[in-house]
Amino acid sequence: MKTLFASLLLLAVVIAPTQTSDNKKDIVKKTATFTGKVTGFEVGDYVHVKIRNTKGADLSYFIGGGFGLDYFMAAHANKTGTFTVQFVSSYIPEAGGREDIERISNAQFGKVTFRTWMRDQRKKMTNKQISDKYEPLIQKLCAGPR
Repeated sequence: MKTLFASLLLLAVVIAPTQTSDNKKDIVKKTATFTGKVTGFEVGDYVHVKIRNTKGADLSYFIGGGFGLDYFMAAHANKTGTFTVQFVSSYIPEAGGREDIERISNAQFGKVTFRTWMRDQRKKMTNKQISDKYEPLIQKLCAGPR
């Protein structure tokens, strides 16, 4: 009986962290694209990109899509682009659990996609050099400290 209890206890210890981390994985509910222009960034607990869509509505989104997407959008601010927005159930510690959010996961300006732009940047610079180059641009477009 002691062996069975010890085995179950060990199994619970091994499985518990996995269940917790799985519970924190994002769940993408829907994806859509729209056209607009980056008008700036705003800061709360997270940085959000501000985009004016073709109907003139000013929208604010979380930024996903990996390192550098904010820099790519900042470098193309006030230019018309196509944005991919994900509607996501995301674990946000500051909110105390899961929240439904909308985040930009990709962008394209003309024929230039985020992935190709980032690949080209990484051929010339390290991530730190990319940050050093584009962070001042984010600051300039930001409504508040970053």
